[in-house]
Amino acid sequence: MMPTYFRFRNTHWLTYLLTVEDCIDLGRLAYDKGDFYHTVMWMEHALQQLELRKQNISHNYHNRTQAIVLDYLSFATFKVSVNNVIYRISLKTKKQLS
Repeated sequence: MMPTYFRFRNTHWLTYLLTVEDCIDLGRLAYDKGDFYHTVMWMEHALQQLELRKQNISHNYHNRTQAIVLDYLSFATFKVSVNNVIYRISLKTKKQLS
């Protein structure tokens, strides 16, 4: 069963109430739990929120926060891709063995 803090993402109106920091915190929580699929979702939303609020924040804060988000996002995307490849290989191997 999916934890409640990840299901929030599916409630679109709620995600607009969350700050960039909220999205990053939820992404980090998923990351720390090894849930890279939800890490990608929350970090992508953090980037979207960051761009929407770009005019209201300092250039320094924007760049620093964007670098943090992209770091998490790149590794989580890699892990999701690797897990998908491993899963597909295991399916092919099971199919060949049966």
